Amino acid sequence: MKDIIDVLESEDVRRIILETYISAKSAADISSRLGLPLSKCYSLLKKLESFGLMESEEFNVYKGGRSKKVYRASLRNARMVMDNDRIMIQFDMPQEQMEGIQLVEMLT
Repeated sequence: MKDIIDVLESEDVRRIILETYISAKSAADISSRLGLPLSKCYSLLKKLESFGLMESEEFNVYKGGRSKKVYRASLRNARMVMDNDRIMIQFDMPQEQMEGIQLVEMLT
């Protein structure tokens, strides 16, 4: 579970989450708005999806078989509580995304 915390430590990941918090955007839109290489956006979006922190909201197929996927952050809130020798993080996400990541504990 420490992996999810490692992912959230990345400034680029946090910027992507904020960028897709209100409305879904394509990887190309995110790349352009944040000034990140498109390949890096795809890599981070894939990682965020694997943790349930990002979802593909729509998939459009255009003429010629081209497709466009748009992404929206699933993470709505995160709370950190420190209690003696423990740090607990609770994620506020849609119920279907919560499995396995609702509470993360780390020993200090």
